[in-house]
Amino acid sequence: SFFTLTAVLLILAYCALWSSCLASMSISFLPFIVGRLDCGDKKYLKHMENYLDSFENRLQERRHITHDLGFLYTLSCVAGYKLTGNRRAEKTARKAAGMLARRYNEKEKYIQAWGEMGIGYPDVKIIIDTMLNLPLLY
Repeated sequence: SFFTLTAVLLILAYCALWSSCLASMSISFLPFIVGRLDCGDKKYLKHMENYLDSFENRLQERRHITHDLGFLYTLSCVAGYKLTGNRRAEKTARKAAGMLARRYNEKEKYIQAWGEMGIGYPDVKIIIDTMLNLPLLY
């Protein structure tokens, strides 16, 4: 449909404008949100397995493991599971949630945004948009 094509083009344009890290995060929106916008015709969702390979590899290789796991996996794997019941998407989302939970600093009571765990002040990075990633934990 026109709206689906427009959404795809907007997402791709957004990805092209930002750095590779943000672009890789933004691409998580594509496989499942576009399918959702497709008004019942799930033709885009048939490619879910290919996207899941990418999302699983990201976790296995520990690429870009930051507070943004919520953006990446809520908008891709959680949405994919809710739309299709795909157990592989659910398992991948749960693994990502576990990795996000491990970024929690129990002593100081925050989720560290970036960097290796265990770094302290002034090097630790705590940012407000981490709050937008918390839905992955639920």
